[in-house]
Amino acid sequence: MVLQRDQGRGDEQVVRLASGLAELKNPPVFVNRAVCLGLHLPGHVERLAGEVVDRRPPAVTPVEGHEVRGDDGLDVARLAPQSVTNAVTSVGSILSWCVEKRILKENVAHGVRASKSDQGHECRLPYRPEDLKRIFEDLPVFARGHRPHGGAGHAAYWIPVLALYTGARLEEIGQLMLQDIRTEGGVVFLEIGDAAEGQSVKNAASRRRVPLHQRVIQLGFMDYLAETRRRGHQDLFPHVQSTKAKRTAAYSKWVNRYFRQACGITDRRKVFHSFRHTFSDACREAEIPREVRNALMGHRTSGVDQEYGDGFSLRVLDRAVQKIQYPGFQIPPWQAAHA
Repeated sequence: MVLQRDQGRGDEQVVRLASGLAELKNPPVFVNRAVCLGLHLPGHVERLAGEVVDRRPPAVTPVEGHEVRGDDGLDVARLAPQSVTNAVTSVGSILSWCVEKRILKENVAHGVRASKSDQGHECRLPYRPEDLKRIFEDLPVFARGHRPHGGAGHAAYWIPVLALYTGARLEEIGQLMLQDIRTEGGVVFLEIGDAAEGQSVKNAASRRRVPLHQRVIQLGFMDYLAETRRRGHQDLFPHVQSTKAKRTAAYSKWVNRYFRQACGITDRRKVFHSFRHTFSDACREAEIPREVRNALMGHRTSGVDQEYGDGFSLRVLDRAVQKIQYPGFQIPPWQAAHA
């Protein structure tokens, strides 16, 4: 059972949930919406339980070598060590209260943290030049203007392009609205944030402005913007939809499967998020300072000096972005005829 604690009211939620569960003669294994309603918990906790807590793990089958695979025989996605630690910490908050109230003798989650292996970020690898060439030159989406249904129309073309040249997360791109593409001082940029209904960001540092590379504009991005606006849409990618909490959940499954099957990129450590690693490497090759790279990618920074001022100007960020180069392949221009 995993609950994220909201700032300011998290303790109250944890206390009410733990207290309610402790009073049940037969505590449920899974906490769902019905259980929360029975405990008379507030609406936001009810929603949290309905969306987060009542998720059973996918069916997995142990195989030789202690690997874990799903029903389809493919590797099951694993959480990052920090995500595991965050989940254990949340559970520990409930157990600590139970110990305090003498419901339990000890908090078995105390001091438990997921260890970070020596492999570090081996779970995600950047795309190599040969991978990028396969994606942007060989895939029918780019080579022939094909628009598969799972690719949500022109999102099949533009989301990978934007990921390559901005380093933005998939959800950050997929939830953009037309009003989030802005121009200031001659610089076209993405306003990544959570101002509109349905938008969300990972953390405060994720709210940022990312200038568009001239190559993106040359490929026809402003024409796509105009066409989407002419059709009466407000979302940048109106066909990117999902019944899951994340808007890009369905697109994520499609694009990773598409890259594997149509491109032959079978290394499971190379997924859509690899574009973010690729962008980070490109920034290093362009000798972009770490602080500027963090600002572009929405990474948290440390140090007292980071707490003052408004950060880097759009001019500085734009100058950095324009330095990024991806030699060895050419992306065909966007084809509006396949709208």
